[in-house]
Amino acid sequence: MSVSTEMEAVSDPVPIIQGILQTCQDLRPLRDEVYCQLIKQTNHVPHPNSPANRAHWHLLTCMSCTFLPSRGILRYLRFHLKSMCFGFCQAHESLTRGHFPAREETLQHLAGLRLQFLFGDKARITWSLENVYPVGRLRSRILQFTKAGGASGSGQTLERRRTSFLDGTLRRGLKTGSMKKQRMEEEQMLEMWIKEEMSSTRASIVEKWSHLKGLDQHQAMLKYMSIIKEWPGYGSTLFDVEVIFMYHDSRLLLRKSGSCLTLKTEP
Repeated sequence: MSVSTEMEAVSDPVPIIQGILQTCQDLRPLRDEVYCQLIKQTNHVPHPNSPANRAHWHLLTCMSCTFLPSRGILRYLRFHLKSMCFGFCQAHESLTRGHFPAREETLQHLAGLRLQFLFGDKARITWSLENVYPVGRLRSRILQFTKAGGASGSGQTLERRRTSFLDGTLRRGLKTGSMKKQRMEEEQMLEMWIKEEMSSTRASIVEKWSHLKGLDQHQAMLKYMSIIKEWPGYGSTLFDVEVIFMYHDSRLLLRKSGSCLTLKTEP
């Protein structure tokens, strides 16, 4: 039985999946062979977003929920799922939630690697910034900057962009009026500034993605994880902490590593 050939030959793989599951249910010795094929076909995939690859993962999921392979193959299956899905996906989820403290340049580089992993070489496709980059962190940085009235370091870059932004159409649109109207205008200006920053960030990510041409899925994943593992707190879990009062504007994170709990401030 060739799982790959059958999957790629049809537009709707569901009947094929159902047939393979029924065959494996009836013929127990066939299960290990199908598992081995699926592990091989979902490893180092050149086009991870292809319909065939999604169908292979669909079948592997259904197989895992229906019946397990023999003990020897089960060990390889667990290793495959842990190395290909859990670790990488967990690290990326943590990053998009803003729980990976890194420089802006590093975050954009990681976003480019994620796009290379998902879609291969740069192409005109639809993708969401929220799925590859911590947008909430960008918004928080801008809000903190406006509250603090400016900052040094990375804040200087925001100050230059803010000045350029306000010197444009928004400044010409400012009008005197009631406090309520002014607050509404300020909120609108802030949202437009955030959108401009997101657009600029997206363009920078695309530019970094274009430099990854020729990198296959496995290489992109390895580079991504090598950067993640450079952080001393890799393997620990971070939680956002609600702060009622602090002497300075910063983000407070609770870090859990084993039985150890520590607090970390992030500017």
